[in-house]
Amino acid sequence: MLIGIDAGGTKNELVLCEKDGRVVNRLTAPGSNAADLGPENAAMRIASQVRALVDGHTETVDALFAGLSGGGAPAISGEVRAVLTRELPFVKSISNGSDALNGLYAGVGAGDGMVVIAGTGTSAFVRCGGVLTQVGGWGYLGDDA
Repeated sequence: MLIGIDAGGTKNELVLCEKDGRVVNRLTAPGSNAADLGPENAAMRIASQVRALVDGHTETVDALFAGLSGGGAPAISGEVRAVLTRELPFVKSISNGSDALNGLYAGVGAGDGMVVIAGTGTSAFVRCGGVLTQVGGWGYLGDDA
């Protein structure tokens, strides 16, 4: 089983699926912008939502990726990962980063491409030749649109 999370400022979208991509369960829940709530509170909210998502499913979760708005900075990302790891011991592998990565990887897989997020905040990620570059994404209070 795999879990994908798009954690925005307004709402979170969580999907539980089989390794072949078959969707087993979906959950839409309140948002968890790490810059607004703080990494600990954002991660605790996500952990609670993950437990609701997997309720009734007894299989071990092999991997989880959480793309969080406000979650791209290394300090925030590390704290979120630590809390999720502590709170979700049934998940074998946990990784997280900016919510813009969800759009980038969904759109181009491992190839070159770019994604621009323009919502409560703005962020752009470009991957070219295996190098990932970010512009913006520091939160609506810190970005200069």
